[in-house]
Amino acid sequence: MIGRAPPAARLTAELLGDLAVAPDPGGAPTVAPVIHDDLERDLDMLRVTVERYGGVWLRADAPEPSVGTPAAELVTATKEVFARFGLPVDIVVGDRIEVRPEGGGRADESLQALHRVAERLLSDDVRTRPMAVVSFSDVGLDARRRELLWALTVQQIPPLLSGAVRLFVPVCAGDVDVPLHCTGEPSLRYAIRRGALHARRGSESFAAAVGRIVRDPDEPLVLFLGAGFSASARLSLGDAVRDDAIASVLNRDPAVRTCSRRSAAGCSTNRPV
Repeated sequence: MIGRAPPAARLTAELLGDLAVAPDPGGAPTVAPVIHDDLERDLDMLRVTVERYGGVWLRADAPEPSVGTPAAELVTATKEVFARFGLPVDIVVGDRIEVRPEGGGRADESLQALHRVAERLLSDDVRTRPMAVVSFSDVGLDARRRELLWALTVQQIPPLLSGAVRLFVPVCAGDVDVPLHCTGEPSLRYAIRRGALHARRGSESFAAAVGRIVRDPDEPLVLFLGAGFSASARLSLGDAVRDDAIASVLNRDPAVRTCSRRSAAGCSTNRPV
């Protein structure tokens, strides 16, 4: 947790710091994904601050159309992402950019929301300012569509953005999903959860930190890892470790989660377990 200042104010300060060290325009921008569990509360303040410092904030749920002439590689990459998740699309570029189901099919409400996010990513607005923010929600989406949304906004499209943008910030309203949001590079950078800002520094910062403390690369290095590492590394947590130990004693399959109850019953009747 970072400090005690209002989390939205801390977040904008962190993003401005990222912008200061972001690469020169013309190449792939730095990507700083954000998850916010109560975005509507802070949205106006965040947007005004970003725009005050020369950035642009694009809301996927806003009624304004997306306009522009996206590069062919952006259009192709967007179509490939949707096709990979079994939701192929047609992309029409005219007076406005339209993403719609391939062949003229009907899109349900959640699919329309995904299409609007893609339209924002393809618009000229996202490439004309040094900092570009696209905000959207994954609340109510099933696991596959949430994965599609993350792949689209964090992993596949940002490396292809060029122009003036140096820092690209996808802001997702919802809850942190550790396996989805904290895996790979880029991955989750900032999260506002229950009124506090949390920051992850990424693999490059971790490597630099290790380089500062390692004197001899041939000598063993021992790291004491803090709370939260087990979940993000997909290691067994307390209850699972307990059940595995009990299952070993009872010679049962660890997947059977009745082991702890059987153990307790055995103890209460003085039977060996």
